Amino acid sequence: MLRRLRPPQRPIRLAVVGLPGSGKTTQARWLSIEFGIPCVSLREEVAALAKTDSLLGDALRVHISAPVWQPLPDELALVVVTESIVDLDSWILEGFPRNREQAIAVLERLATVVHLDISAELSMQRMVGRARDPEDPATVSQRQDVERGRFADLLAYCREEFRVIEVDGSLQEDVVTKTILDALCGGRR
Repeated sequence: MLRRLRPPQRPIRLAVVGLPGSGKTTQARWLSIEFGIPCVSLREEVAALAKTDSLLGDALRVHISAPVWQPLPDELALVVVTESIVDLDSWILEGFPRNREQAIAVLERLATVVHLDISAELSMQRMVGRARDPEDPATVSQRQDVERGRFADLLAYCREEFRVIEVDGSLQEDVVTKTILDALCGGRR
């Protein structure tokens, strides 16, 4: 489907953001394959580190096992992401940053943000209908309530500080990927 592009001549430092269910993981993985650079998924890094016997692992396990969903505290998210990208020249962040404070913390390293824009209704539909790990509608609704205000603030900040590529995340997966690649590569692929 995709063909791998030549290795980047300069570092690619990209974040893929959007509401839950917007396709962040899917698109970040396609871009990782296309450019041949690592994709750092906050959710996957948290899951892996939570299995370690460390202070960070202990803190992540406590957060994950909480009876009610809460966003990962900024200080934990920043440690997880920083440890994941510290030795990398190029990377794609998936699911990070999630708010203005996290974006400020990576300001010096981040260059481009891809915003996968979908409606709250489509977010709910996709999250509840996931084949793997479907979420309870009440949990999704709670996540949306928490994330909506934080996300609007994040986007406003990103639009001031970074190059933001706005993409309609409700389109077919391959159309979304092509739109992102065309924007990143200036139509030259």
